[in-house]
Amino acid sequence: MLSALHPEKIKNVIALATPGDFSLDNSLVALWTKSIDPDTIVDTFGNVPGAFINSPFLLRSPIDYLHKYPHFFFERTEPIDFESAVEFFATEMWLYDSPPVIGEIYRQFVKDCYQKNLLIGNQMIISGSRNNTPIDLTEIKIPFLQIIASKDDLVAPASSRALNDVIGSPDKSIIEFNSGHVGACIGRRAHKELWPEYTYSN
Repeated sequence: MLSALHPEKIKNVIALATPGDFSLDNSLVALWTKSIDPDTIVDTFGNVPGAFINSPFLLRSPIDYLHKYPHFFFERTEPIDFESAVEFFATEMWLYDSPPVIGEIYRQFVKDCYQKNLLIGNQMIISGSRNNTPIDLTEIKIPFLQIIASKDDLVAPASSRALNDVIGSPDKSIIEFNSGHVGACIGRRAHKELWPEYTYSN
């Protein structure tokens, strides 16, 4: 959005597991978000609690959520080493230590993106931006890289791919990594295979 509104401020864009066409996302989280009433949530809480945001993530696979702790502590074939324990708890803290989401941002994001799908159609307006003109993704002319997790169950890969069809840059590409959403960010394979291969410096 910032790149479309202020292209002079951005040199290039790397989008990691980023939704684009919300009509193509029928994951549990997407269906849940499309059906809620954001006005009631924001009017009740003000800023939306992090625990509320996390709840649909946990509902994706409650059995796996309940099973990962006994699996880590009691079903291992090798002893738990200090590095593995630190990594496990650091990941758990990162996953669930979610700050509140600013209420009005949440309200607009849910309505305009999930429920009306305005962004991909170049119809979304952020109040106060360029005389309230719609965000036009075709205005993004800078290099654009999309990294997609092929097994993502938080953001449908098809939703991410759709961004590249709309972005106006002649220099745009897609990398698909065989992992889930979180795995593409912090998974061991991502650090060994994805980031070293595609990291570069200018």
